[in-house]
Amino acid sequence: MRTLTIIILILFGKNSLAQSDSVLISIIDDLERIVEPRLENDSTFSIVVELDSNKNLIAYNKNDQFRIIKIFERIKSSLKENYLYSYYFFKDGVSDKLFSSFFYEEFGFINYEVPASYPGGINAFLKIFLEDLNGKIDKNKIDQYNWNKPIRFIVRKDGSVQFLEDNNFAEIIDIHKFKKWQPAIDMGVPINQFFKTDPINKEKYLNEGKVEAELYSFDILDSLFKEQPVYIENYNKPDTSDVNILLSYVFARNTLEEPRILKGDRKLANQLIEFIQESVNKENYLTNRHKPRRIYVFLKD
Repeated sequence: MRTLTIIILILFGKNSLAQSDSVLISIIDDLERIVEPRLENDSTFSIVVELDSNKNLIAYNKNDQFRIIKIFERIKSSLKENYLYSYYFFKDGVSDKLFSSFFYEEFGFINYEVPASYPGGINAFLKIFLEDLNGKIDKNKIDQYNWNKPIRFIVRKDGSVQFLEDNNFAEIIDIHKFKKWQPAIDMGVPINQFFKTDPINKEKYLNEGKVEAELYSFDILDSLFKEQPVYIENYNKPDTSDVNILLSYVFARNTLEEPRILKGDRKLANQLIEFIQESVNKENYLTNRHKPRRIYVFLKD
């Protein structure tokens, strides 16, 4: 997850607003007519309008301010003072289609996106983790461990840690030694975050007498697919060298559209497509994001 902690305007009580989404949807076609001629494939554009405390409409776009204000005047009576109304547009180069979404937010301040954090910092967690691991490795059973594989775990929305069982090193770690994490936050909502270590190197352990490893974090879906995490890359196509199944979607208006299989067994890929749709329908954290874009969803070897 990209570490980005900024001060930003945020949504407070969206459901309490007087206007309905249908009113905001009613002007999208007109806004698209402004945007589409200037959008090249795989590019984005946004239109942001504020209704201030004096009921004046303010367009934040330098170009086409008059046309934008004129469109918003039609729904002005349904807008709320001191709110920003943001419309996002994405021209998908794969399907050659224009996708759009909108978001409205009240003035306030919040950490927009923050990664999961451990009390005292990630190094404090890693210190306890490695001390416990090194203290429990049985040298008489040296060949029974899953060497040269990473140890993987998920920091859940409630701050608890779940180690994945594909590496038996995880079985010897005492989870009760760790404090609760501060979960990752995206759009002000707690989400799951996936972590893995470097592969646990047997030769290095035999030479140095201890395990050393770094931690790496990734965005994932909330649910596991066949006991495996489903990785998400929100903008850039991932390196496919260690990817088993690779899909791409356009995400817009809280839905996933245009699924495409880019790599892997088609039967398994289609099962993953069905699983992803079910996951998103179950309030997956993707639905808390608002800018349309093509995303990549994948399984690793």
